[in-house]
Amino acid sequence: MITVIDNFLDTYDITNILDKVGCDDLSNYQSFNLYWNPFVSLPTDKGGTLSNGCFIHNFYRNNETTSEYAWIADIIVDAYLKLDKEIVNECTSLHHAKFNLFTGTEKRISYGFHQDIVHGYIHNSLIFYLDDSDGYTLFDDGSRIRSKTNRACIITGGHNYKHASTNSTKGIRRNINIVMKEYRENRSNNM
Repeated sequence: MITVIDNFLDTYDITNILDKVGCDDLSNYQSFNLYWNPFVSLPTDKGGTLSNGCFIHNFYRNNETTSEYAWIADIIVDAYLKLDKEIVNECTSLHHAKFNLFTGTEKRISYGFHQDIVHGYIHNSLIFYLDDSDGYTLFDDGSRIRSKTNRACIITGGHNYKHASTNSTKGIRRNINIVMKEYRENRSNNM
């Protein structure tokens, strides 16, 4: 199931996030460190140019905090956890969260279709859009979710849906990708 929610965060939270993630173009970017990732969805997409990759900043990786700015992802996760159980399902444990910044090009680039996978876990994917742009998330059935500030696209059962990112033809495009997995208590075998 794909659920789109506009005005996902309240004004206070979205303003705080937008103040921290920087401005609308790379020439004045003065926020947290960004790292070049030469592929967007699959290692086979490698190109190494500004048009074939994106800049990223990991907030969480494999349930571990990787950034002093993890509070940004925490705000979004808190809002997600308040949603209807049908959307959240059993996926209440954060697996990873990262900021993506796609550079703009004259001709739109659609990156490879992929599924967010957390091996051995039921999981949901959440894409939180940080700007209005002509970029979008494309699904393999042809549907599109346009990038719009403060919009969340939640993919319940993320492993069932192939999707791809695109960049923008009118400047940068920014989003935060979060994967939530089912909660399991640690069980040790004391035999």
